[in-house]
Amino acid sequence: MRPGAGFALEGPTVLHNLMNITLTCGSEIVVGGWPGEIPPTVEQLLNSVGNARPQLIASWCDEQGRLRESLPVFINGEHIRFRQGLQTELKDGDVVYVIPLIAGG
Repeated sequence: MRPGAGFALEGPTVLHNLMNITLTCGSEIVVGGWPGEIPPTVEQLLNSVGNARPQLIASWCDEQGRLRESLPVFINGEHIRFRQGLQTELKDGDVVYVIPLIAGG
């Protein structure tokens, strides 16, 4: 990315002008910052994951491409169903947790 284009890389992993929004799945940090000053909704955050890692987001969705109702998604420890679901607006410092589904027999 060219200098002055929103945020800049300084070394391998240091980004500036990011909102401190984190998305984790299990022990993996999937998203570690959000560019710009406009906070995303949960849906926008998940869409950004889908753009970067389509196989991961596909495992979270049903056949129609909708987030599985059985997939637990939390913001700072509170399930998104107790907020505004996918339309919940995130804020600086929020941590979104996706609890991966495990099945077997």
